Amino acid sequence: MKTNKTMLTLLTLALAALFAFTGLAAQAQQEQSHYAYLHGPAIHNIRPHGLAQYTTQYDPETGWERQFEVESHRVNMANGTILSVQLNGQEIGRMKLWEGEGNFNLDTQLGNSVPFIQKGDKVALVDSSGVIVVSGAF
Repeated sequence: MKTNKTMLTLLTLALAALFAFTGLAAQAQQEQSHYAYLHGPAIHNIRPHGLAQYTTQYDPETGWERQFEVESHRVNMANGTILSVQLNGQEIGRMKLWEGEGNFNLDTQLGNSVPFIQKGDKVALVDSSGVIVVSGAF
């Protein structure tokens, strides 16, 4: 009797561990992020850089959600400078610089239209003269 009880306890623990692992694996498969590292030529001896991130995530209640974020750092331009955020040469928004930094975000959860992004797509931050400040590819 004691052996059956021990076996039942071990089986229960094994199943609980299996369900927990399966749930974590399923969650990991439901969210994917892709990155583009952004670099540009020095502006007054300071090299700007940045990062673009594209994330897709499945929510059982709302379906697929997408987020696109671009951040820039060490951009040696005046506070308030507006940069065009471009994807494959098309403007999808603008960011304002403050103390050399800027951030741009689109999120379907916020009602934004977020483009579908694939490997090889190009991201660039471009000034009002059409000069590329930083760029990179997914």
